[in-house]
Amino acid sequence: MHRPIYCYWKKVISIDSIKDLNTKIKKNFIPAGRDSPAIRSSKTSQVKPTIYGVVKDTIKPCVDRGLSANESVWGYHLYPLVDDKIMNYNMYRPQTEYSWHVDVNRDANYDMKLTMLINLSEGKYTGGKFELFEGSSIEVEEFSEPGDVVIFPSYINHRVTPIYSGTRNTLTVWFNGPRWR
Repeated sequence: MHRPIYCYWKKVISIDSIKDLNTKIKKNFIPAGRDSPAIRSSKTSQVKPTIYGVVKDTIKPCVDRGLSANESVWGYHLYPLVDDKIMNYNMYRPQTEYSWHVDVNRDANYDMKLTMLINLSEGKYTGGKFELFEGSSIEVEEFSEPGDVVIFPSYINHRVTPIYSGTRNTLTVWFNGPRWR
């Protein structure tokens, strides 16, 4: 049986909730927080770390869907999300992108198992397509509108193509678990 490489849900969060989330996140960036782009990748978007506890009530429907997808599709052993869990708020403007990369942890105590992206854009943008790579490039067309959510194994190559116009905002939530064996 072939497992899908990603799961998605359309418009999980309303535009009003997205606006509230963006305001809440921007008021709660982690001071002096730094993003560590993936090794051998080019990342020109602006990234600000924030913490799960600030937004957990609003993104709970997304997290619940991700956990259900893990249970039915991948079956990975995942640690619970805790309030001080760091997430990345990604801001893509025209001419910014994130080249092919995988999400890995540089800590020896755990591994990133799943990556969830939540589209927090408030308006239209062009470009900024999200793609996965499994033998060939796969455009995730279902992740193109505000409130859309996608989840996939963190070890799968993925990228965001250059933005041409508008602003694309996303929130990245990583689900970690014990080291791969």
